Amino acid sequence: MKIKQVHISGFGKWSQVAFDFNSQLQIIVGQNESGKSTLRAFIVGILFGFPSKKQSKNVYDPQDGSRYGGDLVVETANGDFRIARFDRTQSTLTITRLADQHEITNPDEWLSNELSPLTRQSFDDIFNFSEQDLIQMKQISAPDLQKLLLNLGAVGSTQWLETATEFDKQADKLFASRATGRRSLNQAVHSYAVSETELAKQSEQLKFFLDDQQTVSELTQSVAMLEKELDKSQENINQLTQLQRQYRLFHEAQQIERKQVCPVSESDLQHAEQLQVEIDLLASNIRRQEQDLSVQPESASEIEDSNKRLMTIKMMASQLVNDQRQHDELLAQQKAIQAQFATNKVPELLTADDDHRLSNYKVQFIGMVSGAVLLTIAVYLVVTPIWLWLMVVIVLLSFIIRFVVKNNSVISDIKKQYYPLNETQIRAVQPSIEHYLKLDNSLTAINQKIDLQTVHINKALQSLARDL
Repeated sequence: MKIKQVHISGFGKWSQVAFDFNSQLQIIVGQNESGKSTLRAFIVGILFGFPSKKQSKNVYDPQDGSRYGGDLVVETANGDFRIARFDRTQSTLTITRLADQHEITNPDEWLSNELSPLTRQSFDDIFNFSEQDLIQMKQISAPDLQKLLLNLGAVGSTQWLETATEFDKQADKLFASRATGRRSLNQAVHSYAVSETELAKQSEQLKFFLDDQQTVSELTQSVAMLEKELDKSQENINQLTQLQRQYRLFHEAQQIERKQVCPVSESDLQHAEQLQVEIDLLASNIRRQEQDLSVQPESASEIEDSNKRLMTIKMMASQLVNDQRQHDELLAQQKAIQAQFATNKVPELLTADDDHRLSNYKVQFIGMVSGAVLLTIAVYLVVTPIWLWLMVVIVLLSFIIRFVVKNNSVISDIKKQYYPLNETQIRAVQPSIEHYLKLDNSLTAINQKIDLQTVHINKALQSLARDL
């Protein structure tokens, strides 16, 4: 998350002001009491909640009576968002996506997920410090500062510090000046020099060990977080699978409703009216011929045959209208599916490899990086020549880079085809694409059927007209 703009309605000395932040590094300087700490407290309050009188002596009430609060414009992986928080006692939080002005329904959960794994306490411990903290740090002694940094930066460093302290105590006992035992003192001095050299070597190795141990600890935490995210993703997949099943039932219900109220196109009505007029004309001719039966009794069988042919034509015309209605229904369903995509063009179905990349790319990347780091550490501890270790590191880095470039290229092509859908929506829309392809086949078949029926009806009408 990157902060791009700050808008303050009322907070301490600031009222109705706005700040635009640099996209790279932003440094804020000013005289004492110019409002630097107030601006920092405002940003922290927007992200984690405004301070109360129980938590802080200074709650930064606006000096000019403006409304308490403001908003931040931040850049995330999913686009730009506006995070607004107003009022101190009954604070209200709203988050809006700037691309389409969509307001997040659960802003607290969304903000917590975006800031994860940071909490208010961890944020203050790592990034947030005041002038009093700097003064306290300035007054601390060098040995205490070294111990504090080791305790914060490396797991298990307290044991090493206690061991070093114990070494110092034993050294003081061994080299304490005494009236007698000068030879043993010289031997102890020589032993001390040797031990000091060895201790220097061990200290250098200890630094590498602490760095490696810290890296392993961070990777372990990252893996744990990814496992939690994987569990959440699995739950979402299960929910999406259930929704897909329900969507199919909903889609079938919509089809039934469309069949009940589907409108007939103007061209179909005109064609049906034309056929009806021709059928009425033929019927009137048949009635006139029936009146002439007294004069021409031998034509009765011909009139009966004409009536049968006329009824057949009516049935064929009715079937043609029904087929045309079904054609319009299928076409409307295709247009509804096309509307889900920005270009109104339905992309191809995902292959098994593409679906696997979309689902497991991040997990594979984290696992590959973790394995590469562990392998590098193992090779470093086993292999003595530094050049051989560097070759192993270069090979691993080239393999990871090729993997990232290849997968990013494939995923980018997929997202261009499915724009503006995200990865979850891409997988969810696959049943709709399958249904679209089935509709396309059905449209082809029904078009052929309509063309064939039209030819048969025209031939039957022409034949009946000639006979009459």
